[in-house]
Amino acid sequence: MQWKKYRNVLALALSLAFVGLVSGCGGGGTTVASTTPGSGSQTPAPTTTAGIALPQEVSAISVNNGTATAQAMGLQARLMAVAQAAASLPAGSDYNTAITSKFIDEPALSVFDIIDTILKAVAQTHYADPANVNAGPYKAMVAWYDDNKGQTVKQMQSWTIDSKMVNGENVVSVWPDGQGMPGSVQVTIDKAPTQAADGSYTDYGKWTIAASFDQSGQYYFEASADTDANGMTVLTINQKQQDHVGNYPVTDVIKAVVHKTDTSGYGQVHMPDYEACDPGALAPGATNPCASGTVPEFKIEYAYNQDSMTYEKFDASGNLVPGSQIFKDRDNPVAMVYQYGVFDASGNDVQKSKSFGFPVTYTDGSGNTQQAYYGSWQGLHQLWSNGGSTVADGTTVTRADVMPGQTAPTFTVKSFAGDLARRTMVSSDISQLQGIPVQAFLNQNLTLIYDGTNSVWDECVNPDWTTSPMSCGSKVDFTSSLGELATDPSGQKMVNINGWDQAAGTAVQYGYSGGSFYSMDMSGMMSQTAMTPQDGDVLNVNIGGNIYIEYTGNFDASTDNSGWVQKSVTSIDQNTMMPTFDDSADAPFDFAQGARYELNNNGASFIVERTASAGVATDYTTSMEAQTIANPTNATTVVPAGTVFKQSWDNSADATTYTFDTTPGDANYMMLVYGHVSQQDQQSGHTAGDVVTDGGWGLFAYDTNGQQLLDANGNPILYNWQYASGQNAYGAATYLVNADGTYKLLDDPIAFQSLQLTTGGGQTLNFSLQFDGYMHGLPDMHQQLQQNNDKMTPDIAAKVVNIPAGTQALDEAGNVYYIKPLQTGVTLPIVTQADITAAGKTVPDLTLASQVDLSTIPAFVNPNLSATAPAATLKYVEGNAVQ
Repeated sequence: MQWKKYRNVLALALSLAFVGLVSGCGGGGTTVASTTPGSGSQTPAPTTTAGIALPQEVSAISVNNGTATAQAMGLQARLMAVAQAAASLPAGSDYNTAITSKFIDEPALSVFDIIDTILKAVAQTHYADPANVNAGPYKAMVAWYDDNKGQTVKQMQSWTIDSKMVNGENVVSVWPDGQGMPGSVQVTIDKAPTQAADGSYTDYGKWTIAASFDQSGQYYFEASADTDANGMTVLTINQKQQDHVGNYPVTDVIKAVVHKTDTSGYGQVHMPDYEACDPGALAPGATNPCASGTVPEFKIEYAYNQDSMTYEKFDASGNLVPGSQIFKDRDNPVAMVYQYGVFDASGNDVQKSKSFGFPVTYTDGSGNTQQAYYGSWQGLHQLWSNGGSTVADGTTVTRADVMPGQTAPTFTVKSFAGDLARRTMVSSDISQLQGIPVQAFLNQNLTLIYDGTNSVWDECVNPDWTTSPMSCGSKVDFTSSLGELATDPSGQKMVNINGWDQAAGTAVQYGYSGGSFYSMDMSGMMSQTAMTPQDGDVLNVNIGGNIYIEYTGNFDASTDNSGWVQKSVTSIDQNTMMPTFDDSADAPFDFAQGARYELNNNGASFIVERTASAGVATDYTTSMEAQTIANPTNATTVVPAGTVFKQSWDNSADATTYTFDTTPGDANYMMLVYGHVSQQDQQSGHTAGDVVTDGGWGLFAYDTNGQQLLDANGNPILYNWQYASGQNAYGAATYLVNADGTYKLLDDPIAFQSLQLTTGGGQTLNFSLQFDGYMHGLPDMHQQLQQNNDKMTPDIAAKVVNIPAGTQALDEAGNVYYIKPLQTGVTLPIVTQADITAAGKTVPDLTLASQVDLSTIPAFVNPNLSATAPAATLKYVEGNAVQ
């Protein structure tokens, strides 16, 4: 959808421009002295008067619909939070003062998310605190989050801020520090917003945010809030900026107006239609419309009443786009928490006492100062620049969040091309996976032998290749499972089949299709003639890659009595790597007794093994994985001396082995290298001592006596090896090195004991969660919603898991923590016009939306701040005072 694509591009551009805007929670201000806004010619005397607050979120549609039920539910949730946690924590604790936001997540109106992005960043810098008003300029390091190919990327910017009270207005001037930043940014606040008991806003106050991208103010962004004559909140956006579409430099324009209350609202949005310039969408010989230097526009008109909302899309010619009229239900919203905070037993934010990451600056090859963020994800340390790229080895970086007057520590960058993780498994519950497609990693080797007497293909268990002909320890009829060897059209699963043509005396590569094997040429093209197997024919099969399977819990013939189906993947988004499924093509999945699969659910890893075939959930044992990444400090503990690794599927005498180099100074330090190399791997060009450049998932570990390493429960200790290759830098580990050669390591995630949570469908499940600034271990239903083109369904709603405010959790040592939702998106389910009328409700009227006059949006006024930021010292980093 165009508006979703546009949202991501615009959000990045504008977040770069505005995250330095500052905020606080003060009340109204009083006049102290008169000065010209932005002139910098007069600094009023400091006072103890607070500035004027901005709202912490804005939505084009109200979260509440104004009914007594909705308001009671909001108040009840708030009271429950107080009862569970806030009552026992100090009023001034981080828990009770943490800012929360709740907004309607409507992709069609996502242009208003830009304001929301600004306000969330604004909340970090305390411009309205009495100590900052009329006290002169200061600096703040502000963080914001953006999606980069499906991954959330944290970025930092440094800003100089000057907050003043001028004739009853709170005027906040901002000088952004960084390439591509606007030259002038100013926030003028006349009136604070009004909040209801449940924390939602009944109005957004009165304010304007203005930024100029060039000195003349030809390119700009401006947003404002006010109240109209009917008491409705009015939001406006007015933007004009330069961009590039392909090779065409273009100017794009956005104009938007919203009128809203809890019970009703309407608006109109004009946005650039980048898809109109997509060469693939143009007729042969047609001129690209962006060649003119201006991006065509499309228009959205929308309206909502107490129960429903609707919107329509119009093309650049003003014609209604077929199928674009959408209706949604406001009476049955579905909330999904996007961000959590975690607080200790005293209510302190754990991110103050634990170091999960910090900002740094460095000088690039052109002599420009750049900013980056040093962080870890479940123990994997990485350093990412604001451009989303890695920082070169040997680069000197300087910590950017130190106390003014103190010497900022410097570090050098050291990276390793791979990472090794030890996997600790904790008991979990199969029902935690029910109804959620999960990625199953395959690394299976089979030896098949043809039984000419019974005309079946048997799996040869424990083949003995020292005999002639080869003999099997036992045989299992594999004929019914041959379909698993078929080519996967999505390219996610790879099947390699080779055998020996007894008549020709040559090795043959095969493919499987339609119940038969066919020889294949070097290009992978199958022959037209099916193989005619002879008694004793042997095929060696390797199945790799991954598939998507789903636990349904239905133990009947439709799933071969396994309770699982295999999902049909129709496409993979190459940016987000999210699959799209054809649910109508679900196929029975043969989860055989004794089979063991490694499953991934959006970053949470599980191992599921079938131990019985009674046709019930207890047929399966389920474990969830906690990882410990080997780093230069703990490597000899994570990998005991003399440890040898093998692939879990290869227990032959000729199995390839690997070792992990933990000796500093070695050429392959912190790398997994080949030990004994099997004949097959030798043929692939591998030799002893080479670095393993392929990934290894679920490696078994053995001690110096050849005994397999087991955990306290007698289960194999597993290791994963990742190696960064090509443009995929994820597997690489990057560290900062102190001047004395030691490594500056970040804290490991907080691992919580099993926690019972209830799904949207009312099912209570056990979850094993980890927190390192992000909450890991919950199903990512926001991703599921995106896979479904942002259409909320009862099935998706039933799987949503939100942690209630005030939920108490214990870490592995028994320490108490409290969890609080900080950012909640509300999605409205799609309905039809007939659904609305059948329920006795009124369809929203779009008449007022169609009559919106965008020319009433005030013309942009250039802030005209001084070209150079005044001298200032750092006071805040991500909302926290510098200590």
